Amino acid sequence: FQYVITTTITVDVPCGRVAAYQAAEGWSSFANIVGDGCETSYSLVAGVWKWWAPFEGATAADLMEAFDNGIVQGDILVNSQDEGFLRRSGVAWGGTLTSIEPGKMYKVLTEASGMLTVTGEHPSTVTVELGQGYTWFGFIGNAPVEIRVALGTTPTDDDKIFTDDGRTYTYSEDNGLWQSNDGYYIENFKHQPGYGYIYYSALGNKTLDML
Repeated sequence: FQYVITTTITVDVPCGRVAAYQAAEGWSSFANIVGDGCETSYSLVAGVWKWWAPFEGATAADLMEAFDNGIVQGDILVNSQDEGFLRRSGVAWGGTLTSIEPGKMYKVLTEASGMLTVTGEHPSTVTVELGQGYTWFGFIGNAPVEIRVALGTTPTDDDKIFTDDGRTYTYSEDNGLWQSNDGYYIENFKHQPGYGYIYYSALGNKTLDML
């Protein structure tokens, strides 16, 4: 027997491997290769800024559609670290944001609580350059990771990490610890997947690798 498989069928592949299949010999002839498990849901709380770190890359139109199709009601504001924004007032959208990107952090404020579900390709690796001063970034790793491991080096004295719960952690080279603004010390600050942060580099540029 000879089996013929049409190249127009949908081919489900592991999330994050779509590009590799699209470029692979034989597989590249299939027109509809879809990443399986590339959908992620995010919880939003009414009146509270969410520092959102998307795993997916998507256009602004995709993001607006995700909000409109979800259960997030009322007005919405999305601010990006590049000064682009999206705003929904009533049912009308406006703004300058054109896309969302993994590795970047977005601040989202909603009038009502709800779930945002986004579908898109998950990259396997994202590198973020932390310039001297303040840099927003979104952590997309699949498990909590110590900041020293992600940086590949020891933080600089007086480096700071800001989180969306109002805490600031400051690094001290004297004891190798991070001190929070509410008075306690931790040895290893760990980034949590799906959360956004602001990193302050007191001296020089640093590179953050997320797998």
